Amino acid sequence: MPILAEPYSDRWADEWDAFVAERARNGTLLHTRRFFAHNDANARDDASLLFRDRARVIGLLPAALLGADGAEAVLHSHPRSTYGGFVVAPEVGTAATLEMVDLALAYARERGARRVVVRNPFRIFHAMPSDESDYALWLRGFTVLSRELEVAVPTGSITPGDALAHFDGKTRNQVRKAQRAGVVVEASDDYAAFWPMLEENLRARHEAQPTHSLEAFARLRACVGPDAVRLVLAQHDGRVIAGAVVLVANARALHVQYIASRADALHLCPVNAVLHHLVEMAAAGGYHYLNLGMSTEDAGRRPNLGLFAFKEGFGGRGVLRETLALDLAT
Repeated sequence: MPILAEPYSDRWADEWDAFVAERARNGTLLHTRRFFAHNDANARDDASLLFRDRARVIGLLPAALLGADGAEAVLHSHPRSTYGGFVVAPEVGTAATLEMVDLALAYARERGARRVVVRNPFRIFHAMPSDESDYALWLRGFTVLSRELEVAVPTGSITPGDALAHFDGKTRNQVRKAQRAGVVVEASDDYAAFWPMLEENLRARHEAQPTHSLEAFARLRACVGPDAVRLVLAQHDGRVIAGAVVLVANARALHVQYIASRADALHLCPVNAVLHHLVEMAAAGGYHYLNLGMSTEDAGRRPNLGLFAFKEGFGGRGVLRETLALDLAT
């Protein structure tokens, strides 16, 4: 029987999230309806698809239709997430993936889209090889819009308590400097202590704001559940001087969403202490990877080599995120 594509409806929310959590070979927290529920805009322009084989879900495409009232409507997977892309079951092979891509393109045309954009997730999140959709998109004419490189630490090979042995010499020395200075890193729920520090960092370094306000992030935590989000804070003499917010992407990987520190405490190397704590946490939790986030700018065209070197000092290496696009024929 042919695969059927079904537009998402809220009545499928539980089935969608169960598929991501229990059957998908490349699904993550950022593919779930729980995650998308934290932003009301996702309900207004949702254009997601479920793919079924004999009523059984075998794939998903989280997506939004942008500019639906204009001449340049875009079906985007996904504009309000770090990534989207096709989420598939273990049994889905190349032929089925090609069929799903064709169904998605037909749906985009039906909705009046003039362009389709797909931002793929990182391969470190995959439980097994899942590149069929990359190939299928290329075969159907998609081209690369951007290649962004992040850095992930392979924590699956680290024995808990032995993370320092996997760092380079400079990084080890900086972690030990923080420890000698009395910097203490612990799990916390005090997001109100972290957020002003984050906002100041982004304002001073990039004239930017966090993707989420403190209130918006509180809503995200409420939607995805407290176990899916972690906060660690570094303190010195009772004062918070650094911290990081981490998302539990899936059973394989943790993703560092935000890192911040106080400018007047950099000599204490608190970020080094925070990342050492996170590497140990990932190793102890059985996670294969700790993703330290993006180190490029301008859609990947400008590498921040200093930031790459800093993250690579913890044993991290590059993970690629590609964004692909296709202009649809009129």
